[in-house]
Amino acid sequence: MGAGRKADKAPARAGRTPSKPAARKADRPARPARTPVARAAKPARSASKPNAARAARRAAALAVDPALFEPLCEGERADALRVMAEDRRLANMAKIARYRVVAVEPLVLKPPHELSGHRLAKVVAFDYSADRTVEALIDLDAGVVAHLQLTQSQPALGREEESLAVNIALRDERVKRDLGLGDQPQAAMHYWSRRDNDLAYARRSAAVLFGQPGERPSMVAIVDLIDRQVTDVVAADQW
Repeated sequence: MGAGRKADKAPARAGRTPSKPAARKADRPARPARTPVARAAKPARSASKPNAARAARRAAALAVDPALFEPLCEGERADALRVMAEDRRLANMAKIARYRVVAVEPLVLKPPHELSGHRLAKVVAFDYSADRTVEALIDLDAGVVAHLQLTQSQPALGREEESLAVNIALRDERVKRDLGLGDQPQAAMHYWSRRDNDLAYARRSAAVLFGQPGERPSMVAIVDLIDRQVTDVVAADQW
């Protein structure tokens, strides 16, 4: 009997119709395969954009007049300082005249900036009366201050400040007393103290290094450039 049941079920399986999902899958049209040409076309189109942007930047750079990069002549430097001093926003600084110019340099702005093609100068000065840094962008063609920034940061010392610090240190009695035979000023550098109870923590100061020529410094004088006085004299190995 068991064999007869198995034989009866076999024809039923053979006559089963295919399921609906299978029929739908068989009737679905096949997707066209991508050809190698179509795959290669996409990267070529996306790569053309950066190439075009790079070419545009190169063309803009070549359009800038090379003469704009030349150093400022003495007349241009004087004009830049005059325009800065005449700006109404800096009237107090110019009136009190307690400031030092740190740098006057040419500056070139490229297209599409509105000042591209103009002869520009960047002036950096330190205003001792307000204890602040002045950064001015001077348009020499128009004779105006195109941009002005006032900050509490301190730039590196200018050459005039370095010379001033050395002269102040050499006149100090403590420095004269502690100088060794043959000791000379070796360098003057911008200095700020890490101790908040020192004057040099927040005030414009310089460190003047003294020693034998070609040897390690032996003494350091800390100079307050605002009040123009030596605030401390220490041995170089303790500084």
